[in-house]
Amino acid sequence: MKLSVCIPTRNRSKTLSDTLDSALSQNFKNLEIVVVDGASEDNTEHIINKYKKKYKNIIYYKRSKCVGVDKDILKSIEIASSKYCWLMSDDDHFQKNSFIFIEQYLENNPNLSGLTTNYQQFDKNLSFPIKTVPAIIGNKKSENLFFDNPEKCFSTLGFHMGFLSCQIINREIWLKTIKDIDIKSFQNNWLMVFIIGNMINKENPWGYLHKIMINQRTGNDSFAQSGVYERELITHQYFADILENLFGKNSLVHKKIFHFFNVERLPRIFANLKSQNISFEIQLKLLSLYLRKYKKYLPFWVNVFPLFLIPNRVFTLVKKIYFNYRSKKSLL
Repeated sequence: MKLSVCIPTRNRSKTLSDTLDSALSQNFKNLEIVVVDGASEDNTEHIINKYKKKYKNIIYYKRSKCVGVDKDILKSIEIASSKYCWLMSDDDHFQKNSFIFIEQYLENNPNLSGLTTNYQQFDKNLSFPIKTVPAIIGNKKSENLFFDNPEKCFSTLGFHMGFLSCQIINREIWLKTIKDIDIKSFQNNWLMVFIIGNMINKENPWGYLHKIMINQRTGNDSFAQSGVYERELITHQYFADILENLFGKNSLVHKKIFHFFNVERLPRIFANLKSQNISFEIQLKLLSLYLRKYKKYLPFWVNVFPLFLIPNRVFTLVKKIYFNYRSKKSLL
């Protein structure tokens, strides 16, 4: 079975090389790598050309101007030629032997419209693992799962459906789906999530693979370049817009996802922002955003709001201690 790894990238040549190495080192014979470059201004093109001299299975497409990650994902799948496309961030790593395992898994489950894998979070340099937000909402199931409707899938996986590197899609079903829906109105950095939500049905179920396939590099968010508040809008406003269009604003799916988000993800996200010593003005803007979105969620008042009252330096110190501890532990 041929497998295409589809990588949208922009100005990430340093980490992109690591990602490519993690794929190519597995010597998977039926691997195709598609890199769509969103008009990088660094030496990405030079790096890719060096790889292409050694590996014939790399396809490189460079845009003349930046049009956003949504269109770059669409383009990468359009260019790909395999039945399945593994969507991949330009800074994460594949686990060893992941392609062989996925090949066998998909051959045993040929009716899937796609598959979400489990992952492990690492430090910025991928040197040691750190505590990871669970992929599954509200429980610690360790088995593989199948979903024959999007409500069940999103109620179980939630925000994890938006983690690019953990999504493997059936290319034929993806291309058919985008012909039948309006994608122009949903290009807000979460178009992939909207399309996947429309792909899942009884004839084309979605799978969840509990086995860890991806090592995620934390502290390297490309969207953060747009500014702290703007980055938070992408998560809290734009993702909610996608869920609203898929399931309705007052749906149980929407409520369950954001309840869990305030329990597990937002406290960590905001604590990390405070550790970066964000200004009081930005914190006020974030408080306004969070209140607008989550004032009706009890976990917000218990897990998030109190963090606003703690000085930034406390989070900076705690983060430093934690990462020093994890680093030393990894050496033992």
